[in-house]
Amino acid sequence: MSLLISVLAMRPLAVRQEDGSLPGEPLPLLEGLIWFLFIPVAISALVWILVSVYDKSEKKEVATKEPKRDILTSIE
Repeated sequence: MSLLISVLAMRPLAVRQEDGSLPGEPLPLLEGLIWFLFIPVAISALVWILVSVYDKSEKKEVATKEPKRDILTSIE
């Protein structure tokens, strides 16, 4: 039993043999900028816009007597 536990515990630390494959061609500058700069910024902007639209529509529906709620930290 302890042998099984020690083998399972050391398994992630074992040296992994690679299959000998070579890395591919590097990304061109423009493609790298698109994948690692423009797309993450666009996704973040899209999420920000959607949250802002949701927040504005919720503010119109809520009566003015209710205290202000933060939509990111409130639990209903």
